[in-house]
Amino acid sequence: MVPVLLSLLIGGSPSVDLVKLLNDAKKCAAQRVDPNTIECSFRLGKSLVITIAGVGEDLASVSFDKSDSSGDYFAKYQVAVGCILVTTGYDQPLVVPAFINPKTAVVYGSWEACQASTRRSHR
Repeated sequence: MVPVLLSLLIGGSPSVDLVKLLNDAKKCAAQRVDPNTIECSFRLGKSLVITIAGVGEDLASVSFDKSDSSGDYFAKYQVAVGCILVTTGYDQPLVVPAFINPKTAVVYGSWEACQASTRRSHR
C-alpha cells in the first residue's frame, strides 16, 4: 500500500499494474542449446526486452536486450536490492515500479519483497 500512496503523491498512476503486465509478457522455455536450462524473456511495449538465462541456477545471467529510458518502458539493475527494476520511460506517466528477481524470474510489486526473495534464492 505504501508504494501506491508514494506513487500517487509524486504523480504516479496505480492504474498501470506492471506486475501483471510483466507476468503476462513473460515467456519461459528450455534453451535450444541446452534443454536442461530454462530461459525467460520479458517483452513489454516497444522499448523493453529482458532475458534471464539459466533461471533457478547459480550462474543465471540477465541480458537487457532492449531498454530505453526514453521509450515506453525501461529496466535497470539495482545493486543494493539485488533486483531488476522495471518502470515507465522518462517521457511517460509515472507508475508504481515492478521488480524482477534475476535468479528466479519472479515478478514482485515491491523492492522489499524482491530483495527478500533474492536472499532466499541464494541459500
